[in-house]
Amino acid sequence: TKLVPIVSSGTGGKFIGCIKYSINNNKVIERTSVEILPLDNNYKDSGEMVSLLKEYQQMLIDEDLISKIPQTPLPEELSYVGSSVCGMCHKMIYDHWRTTAHASAYNILAKAGHQYDPECIKCHTVGYGFVSGFLNFEKDRSLIDVGCESCHSAGSWHIKNVNSIYGESGENNCTVCLDNEHSPKFQYRDYWAKITHP
Repeated sequence: TKLVPIVSSGTGGKFIGCIKYSINNNKVIERTSVEILPLDNNYKDSGEMVSLLKEYQQMLIDEDLISKIPQTPLPEELSYVGSSVCGMCHKMIYDHWRTTAHASAYNILAKAGHQYDPECIKCHTVGYGFVSGFLNFEKDRSLIDVGCESCHSAGSWHIKNVNSIYGESGENNCTVCLDNEHSPKFQYRDYWAKITHP
């Protein structure tokens, strides 16, 4: 009888399972160790995997998948307006935001070649997956990057009611995207200090 070991190394292709066996004096195979190793910068990328990932990204482009996802309506007829609209009244805050990593989130994604991937785009744009939110770059350039409304919610109501309290933000807003899988080093206090409005 042959035994076939099955080892799960997690999700996302970020780990590999390594099992070591030895043959004892009685010619019996014994397992000596099991390790789950992170596929970090100590390992070269597999040419075959890089090719498969490129093929997958091209499929996303060809099928225009990001424009075809269902869009959830926002409550109370809210809509997204874009950070530049917020900047008309909140100039100092807007100018500060433009110096943060949030303001270049889309470009970072585009440089990696993942700007057509729905799993990635939702955290690098404003309102993706909601009516009036980001749908594609050609139509919604005002909604790229992690903008004001990513943290404070859709801004149309605030524009009509400028004296009202609007969209308080906190750690729960951050951890929607900055989770253990995508940002394992995320520390709320350290990251918050980088984006705190003047």
